[in-house]
Amino acid sequence: MPTDNYLKKELYELIKTNESIFDFIQDSSLDGLWYWDIENPENEWMNAKFWTVLGYNPDKMPHKSNAWQNIINHDDLKLALDNFTKHCENPNHPYDQIVRYTHKNGYTIWIRCRGLAIRDKNGKPMRMLGAHHNITEIKNAEFLLKEKNEELRQANDELIAAKDRAEISEKQFRQLFENMEQGFAVHQMIYNNDNKPVDYRFLLINKAFERLTGVNASDFLNKTVKEVLPNIEQKWIDNYGKVAQTGIPLHFDNYSKDFYKYYDVIAYSPKKDFFAVVFTDITDIKESETKLQQLNADKDRFISILSHDLKSPFNALLGFSELLTKNIREFDINQIEEYANYINISAQNANNLLEDLLKWARAQKGDIPFNPQSLNLTEICEDILTGLYQNADEKKIKINYSAFDNLYVIADIDMLKTILRNLVSNAIKFTNNGGEISINAEQTESDITITVSDNGIGIPPDNLSRLFDISEVITTKGTAQETGTGLGLLLCKEFVEIEGGKIWVESTLGEGSKFKFTLPKKYEQITAN
Repeated sequence: MPTDNYLKKELYELIKTNESIFDFIQDSSLDGLWYWDIENPENEWMNAKFWTVLGYNPDKMPHKSNAWQNIINHDDLKLALDNFTKHCENPNHPYDQIVRYTHKNGYTIWIRCRGLAIRDKNGKPMRMLGAHHNITEIKNAEFLLKEKNEELRQANDELIAAKDRAEISEKQFRQLFENMEQGFAVHQMIYNNDNKPVDYRFLLINKAFERLTGVNASDFLNKTVKEVLPNIEQKWIDNYGKVAQTGIPLHFDNYSKDFYKYYDVIAYSPKKDFFAVVFTDITDIKESETKLQQLNADKDRFISILSHDLKSPFNALLGFSELLTKNIREFDINQIEEYANYINISAQNANNLLEDLLKWARAQKGDIPFNPQSLNLTEICEDILTGLYQNADEKKIKINYSAFDNLYVIADIDMLKTILRNLVSNAIKFTNNGGEISINAEQTESDITITVSDNGIGIPPDNLSRLFDISEVITTKGTAQETGTGLGLLLCKEFVEIEGGKIWVESTLGEGSKFKFTLPKKYEQITAN
């Protein structure tokens, strides 16, 4: 029977292990993380990234309360403190704002600060934790877009002024026309017998038009748009027709299917039945916005997990370890064993979440190892099911899988195990007591489709299309009130796509679900030696 000293040593090692996991997370985080004890404001912590993004050496920062207030913009400090007060008074008021900090080298850093108050059972806030995400590049892109729009407006004003001033000579106009940074073209509308716009003709095109579209002016001049762009939608002819007839200008962003670019466009009428367009290529800005939106969605999910899902297992771990520490001399061995088991389960839950989180983060960065090899599917299933039978037995769920006739697939072994483990765990979670789960495989000439099916509660139709979307991660309690983060399915999608396959789900509410994914194969059959 283990001695008290042995148990104490085991508990100490367990706590140190989880401290190491937390230290790894805060040290490797791309965001600045912070913690503040509301009841004891002197108790304050920031990770290294909090200071390095601002140009400071974290080891040389003063260890005293409110050091960060010396480098935050004065007006934004008031905003942050006001939001903190409102969040503490009303948990539904989000602590989420954009603030400015002064970099050590003197320039401004834009930070999105998000936080969450940890409250006691009475709802009283005790601590604040949160994350700082550097959005300086996003703000600079916004400023650049505003600057480009202002340049565009000024250029348009210059053209209108040039038109209205009779004293401007043709030579001066031509010089301005040809040296504009923006693309510029003048058109004449063509109408049918009912005076409805049906086409328009290119009259003038500047050099920037050629540069921004990649076409030659000679291919367009004096030709109609339907002659050079036969697939043009009628709505554009109608819109430009309104400009030419009414003189009311249009300003819009548009993706051109003909030139595969995004343009910021201003259309106006220099005189009736004519219209001109001034446009700027904003493809890079649009693509940056898309990437930034995806990045923000990823960061929001990451912060959500840190703020909410990671809190639960650590609270349990801290609570049970504290009870055990205080009562170790009063508890008998059975009680110690019981609490040690609770601590172990909480630590495993936290560790599993952190493992999934780190794998997902590494997949997003593209630096996760990928070593495809020929794998026996039967052996992989036997391996991952060994660790899942206990969960299935607790709900009296039967798991069936075919021997697959020594079927082999080409995959990374760790990724394939992660995919199957998450899908089977998910099936166990949403299958009622006494249910069944099956793992099957079907072959084609090029790949293998693996199916994990259950006869559980199924998935509502509205949720099917959102299961693999990072911006709409769905978390639903299982049939035994099991909880989760929704991160497992995202990992499956990431890994299946890295493997060169695809993943999808078929489900009927109340009847069960089938999660399917494809993998390449090397041989249809291999006889094991």
